[in-house]
Amino acid sequence: MTPINPQPNIPKITGGFETSYFKEEKKILPNFYKSLIFNLCEIISALFLGWFSYRYLNNLAGFWHILIFLFLFLIFAVLNSLLNKNWKSRVFVIFLETIAFFVYFYNKFNLNIILILFFAFFLFRILGEIITYREFQNSIKISFLRFTRYVFSNSITAFLLVLIGFYILKLDSPQKFLSLDYFNFLWNQFSTIYEKIYPEIKINDSFFEFTRSMILYQLQNQKDFNLLMPDEKEKLINENTLQLNEKISKILNEEKIDANEKFSAIIYKFLTKKINEFYNNFGIYFVVLWGIGLFLIFKFITSILRVIFNIVFFIIFNVLITLEIIKITGEPKVKETISF
Repeated sequence: MTPINPQPNIPKITGGFETSYFKEEKKILPNFYKSLIFNLCEIISALFLGWFSYRYLNNLAGFWHILIFLFLFLIFAVLNSLLNKNWKSRVFVIFLETIAFFVYFYNKFNLNIILILFFAFFLFRILGEIITYREFQNSIKISFLRFTRYVFSNSITAFLLVLIGFYILKLDSPQKFLSLDYFNFLWNQFSTIYEKIYPEIKINDSFFEFTRSMILYQLQNQKDFNLLMPDEKEKLINENTLQLNEKISKILNEEKIDANEKFSAIIYKFLTKKINEFYNNFGIYFVVLWGIGLFLIFKFITSILRVIFNIVFFIIFNVLITLEIIKITGEPKVKETISF
């Protein structure tokens, strides 16, 4: 009987989806989800910031709406610049947030203008990230104020350039240079401070009440006035009030001012009239100077607000550390040196 030859040992060839790479169970680290959530929050906050900026330019939203979402956007932008070191990821996220910010302005302005402002916003955002990254590379210890400064400053610059750029494109009358709503907002801020310093002067009342209260404030500090009889005081107050009304009328270049009209309304009319004169005389040059002036004013205001931002960000940063969402660790560094 012929013995049956056993089958030769043929090696089993594996490949494709049978390799160990695909057989191994892949685990996604929790840091991936944390990074994804923070990136999404940054993009979404940019979306809302763009929405309220668009509404603000059309007098449909208040200044405080912009300020709130600008703070939210800056918080996530600064956090991500500190936590995410993957450059490809950061550039992609900043590109997406720029699209999100501009989505409401599409088809509302000239496409070339939108592209110019789009790349200005994008480049300033990237510049802040680059400087922050270099600071990280050249530092041994984390300096909170030092690392937040560049992203905050360049992000504010990017935002103001875009907002003022779109604002200038909408200008075609003196009322739009200084809208009544915006003037009232500024006036309310000014009058709140003024009334705390000079509570006797009625700056928010009629023109007559304003000038009368100013005269009364001046006369009360004079010794001779306090010695007069009540009817003499009243006569002196009225005479000085009429004289002051005439002086203010000359300053405002008005023949006659309605004494019952609010003082703030008179000031608004005067400002829009002057703006109209400058606009008609200098045209585009005045528009450019107006935009530069607004940029410098808002840049100064935001530099003051940076103190508030740092306090809020510091609290949020420490809360995230306490909840162990983020952590601070040390790592050894090897540095090359040259010597004789």
